[in-house]
Amino acid sequence: MIRLLHLFPNLMNLYGDWGNIAVLDRALRSMGAETEVVSGDCADGVDLMGFDFVFIGAGTEKRVRQAAERLSGMRDEFHAAAREGKVMLFTGTASELVCREIAAENESFKALGLFDAVVRRTADRQTGDVLYRSGLSDRLAAGFVNKSGFVMTEEPPLFTPCFGQGSFESAGGTEVPGEGLHRGNVFATYLTGPVLVRNPWLKKIVAEELFRRAYPGAEPKAYPDEYAEKGWSVTVSELEKRMNAARNS
Repeated sequence: MIRLLHLFPNLMNLYGDWGNIAVLDRALRSMGAETEVVSGDCADGVDLMGFDFVFIGAGTEKRVRQAAERLSGMRDEFHAAAREGKVMLFTGTASELVCREIAAENESFKALGLFDAVVRRTADRQTGDVLYRSGLSDRLAAGFVNKSGFVMTEEPPLFTPCFGQGSFESAGGTEVPGEGLHRGNVFATYLTGPVLVRNPWLKKIVAEELFRRAYPGAEPKAYPDEYAEKGWSVTVSELEKRMNAARNS
């Protein structure tokens, strides 16, 4: 049994990011796994160690602050889950929760600290379609970002922007190539779309890791994913056209 936890489904519910849980659950079942999806809040007394996958989706900046407050008593539990190799995905503004601190104009507050990184909130927003590459696959990641902040860190990025807005900056405030954070089985990215819906190759990486951990030595069933693959191909093709047009203008 693979247990999937969707934390804060009502508090952090922008851009249809719940779709990440839906397509992951469907993929795992198609591979032959038994699954259970649980939606909850920290107030419900959830035990991270009782789950194989933990997901938090995008929310407004105000709600990120509320989520950080609710998670404050679970920092040690999240760190233990990360060390244990639990698979965790934070998308959209929820990706800020893995950082050590989130600094806005008039305040700063602590987050989970799974990565040595600080978020600097900005008065303006950075939005738009994006195309990223990563070391996870030779395939590109497509999606959309809508954020108001940059990440200051020495941690290696999950993605490198090819087209559109990144999220890393130096201590001096200069943008540097990079977006998202990744270590072990913890993934955090501003990408929405939802990211696992728009990028079936990334969904497959996450699903196969969950299957391998739950059913060691077993072979997952092959499952058809041609519609998701076609959607990814069309999206990437269109974004590459825009990228090339921007370079040639």
